[in-house]
Amino acid sequence: MKRKILVGLCASLLTLSLVGCSSTPKEEAKADTPKTEEAAGMKDGVYEAETKDADENGGKARVSVKVESGKITEAKYNEFTDDGDKRANEGYNKMMKEKSGTNPSEYEPAIEKQIVDAQSAEIDGVTGATHSSAKAKTLFGAALKNANEGKTEKEVVEVK
Repeated sequence: MKRKILVGLCASLLTLSLVGCSSTPKEEAKADTPKTEEAAGMKDGVYEAETKDADENGGKARVSVKVESGKITEAKYNEFTDDGDKRANEGYNKMMKEKSGTNPSEYEPAIEKQIVDAQSAEIDGVTGATHSSAKAKTLFGAALKNANEGKTEKEVVEVK
């Protein structure tokens, strides 16, 4: 008798946990909506953000987001130093590729694509470019905040 009650309770708990984890059509519809408020009410235009100060290696970054019909149609991410654009620096790209498995000429376009695909600054980032991915998320977040407000002045952001 105790065994039947125990089996019944276990079956009931299992059923409840499976039902609780399933999605409803309403929840599925939400999956198509923007992940954050960033993309909810973006105004058309071009929005930019840039790091305020150089990092420990002398590098800065800037982003640009183009919004058309309330959607991100183009995202640009660029890291640079006083010597120029890191994406164009062959020596730097070779050295970084050997150390981390990626480089600016690879991860910058990957980050740009993720932003457009996600329609948000909430992206996965790129393996081997953790610091740059975090910097990009912060800068794109600031630019998209401005897109919601229709503020087209370049945002200068302190990134640590």
